Amino acid sequence: MIRLLGSGVTIINMLRLLLISKEGVVKMSVQHRNMEIEEVHVEKRIDSSQVASTFIKYAAYVVITLGILYFLANYVLPKL
Repeated sequence: MIRLLGSGVTIINMLRLLLISKEGVVKMSVQHRNMEIEEVHVEKRIDSSQVASTFIKYAAYVVITLGILYFLANYVLPKL
């Protein structure tokens, strides 16, 4: 049998639960199950040292990029 979403409900059991009323409306009978719901609260902690190191990293990228552009503009392009 095929299991759907790991819930233990098989296709055959679902077909057994379907009841067709006289009006042709498909209704599904309620099947009571014991379900345990576990709530997990995750707190996102911001580490200031990690934020600072990321800022320094990207600031270095910007400085290097501007340095390369300055070099190209002042030394390479005038010689062309």
